[in-house]
Formats: sequence, structure tokens, C-alpha cells
Amino acid sequence: MRTSRTFTVALAAATVAALSVVATVVITAGAASTTTTYYACLKSGTLSSVGTSAPKCTSPATEISWNQTGPTGPAGAAGNTILTGSGAPSSTIGVAGNFYLETSNHTIYGPATHTCSPLPCHTVWGTGTSLVGPKGAQGPAGQGVAYDTQSSGDINDPNGQSERVLTQTLSSGGDFSVVARAIGVQGAASNPATTWTCDLVAANPGGSTVTLDSTSADGNSTFTQLYLQGVVSLAPGGFIGINCDEGQQQSGDSFEDVHITSTLVSSISTVASS
Repeated sequence: MRTSRTFTVALAAATVAALSVVATVVITAGAASTTTTYYACLKSGTLSSVGTSAPKCTSPATEISWNQTGPTGPAGAAGNTILTGSGAPSSTIGVAGNFYLETSNHTIYGPATHTCSPLPCHTVWGTGTSLVGPKGAQGPAGQGVAYDTQSSGDINDPNGQSERVLTQTLSSGGDFSVVARAIGVQGAASNPATTWTCDLVAANPGGSTVTLDSTSADGNSTFTQLYLQGVVSLAPGGFIGINCDEGQQQSGDSFEDVHITSTLVSSISTVASS
């Protein structure tokens, strides 16, 4: 009987030791990280001596351990993807749930569906939706807008009389600062010197013409430059022009590089009396 009892106690101790190992394996299995490991003594379902250092457990309590981080779970579902391109999306790209942004005209398609009826399998994008809203009415021109008008070629002055050499029509109203230039060109060096005269004029739609500036210069060289400037308030559709003439009729004389630049210095659409 003494031998039988000794054998029974030894068997029980071996069984507890085996269960302790099994418990340790089960608790720590599948840990994603081992940066911090916790230890404890387990007795009849109760933990004691919990800490980060292995304790000395008194039988029948057994030492167990576990990791701070639990096992890694299953991967989540794939998120929706936004594809891009310069044209409409093809049925051979993308998967169900994808969106497609057409960068050429800012149109978005999706979410896409995937079908195999009829074969072959293909992506269905549906009708695109434009991301561009309707165009509103054009606002008034802002301060600093410049209108620039230049002659395209020589303007002959065969009769020595005043004539309009350039006209600039304004699409917006307001107060304008104007600078202008005209170059008189003698046709032949043997011609006697002449006097070139230019006037800077302006008028509102249906109004009379007013002179903003006038200048003259003797043509002692082949090219004579005349500069003009002024400030005027005009309604939309008003014009600014340059009238020029030479003091006497000479063949081959002309005006070239005639230029008007009008800069809006305010956006007040008022009409100055003329």
C-alpha cells in the first residue's frame, strides 16, 4: 500500500506539471509581439503574484505567462480606390466599388460594379458626374485691367489732312488712364521737313468727341515720335482714338507703330459729360 500511494502522488504531480505546460502554451500561442511578458501564479482559477518578472509559485499553484499584445486578427476588407485618367474609364480596369476621376474634364464615375454577363467579365462604370458647377455671369472688370490696341501696319496720309489712325473700343466702363504713341515716317529724304500733329480723343456711345491731349513735332528726321496721355471716364462701348496729320502734303509719308494702352484705375461705371 505504501508503494501504491507513492506512485499515485508522483502521477498526480506529473499531471499538474503537464497541465501547467499546456496552460502556458495555450495562453501565449499566437502572440503578435513579445515586447512585454506578464507572469502570475494560477491556483484554482485565481491569479496571484502578477508582474513582469517570473514569480516563485508554491504548489499546487502553477506559473503561467502571457504577452501584452494579443493575436493578430484577420485582414480587413479592401477599401475603395479612386483611379484617375485623361479619358473615360475602360471596362478592363478597376474592380467593384472603385471610383474613377477623369482629369480632362473633371468628371467622376462610380462606384463601379463587376459583371460577367455577358462574358468576358468586365467593369461597369455607369454615367459620370461632372464636378464643375454651372458658369455664372461675368463680373465687372477689376482695377488694373489694361486694354492694349496697336496698328497692324503703316497708315498712309496722302493728302496731308487729319485722319483717325487708330481706335480702341472699351468693353467695360470706368475711369481710365491712357497713354498713346504714334510715329510719323517721311517717305523720301529729299522731301522738305514737315510738322506732325496728333490728338488723343475719346467719346461715350452716342456722345460727342472730346480731346484729351494734343502734341506736335517737326519732322527733322526720318522718324518722328509723338506721345500723348490723359484720363477719362467712359461707359462700356466708349472709344479712345488717335487723330493725326502732317503740316503739308508729301507723297510716301505715313504713320506707323500707333499704340494705345488704357488702364482701368477704378471700376466705377460712370459716364463723364462730353
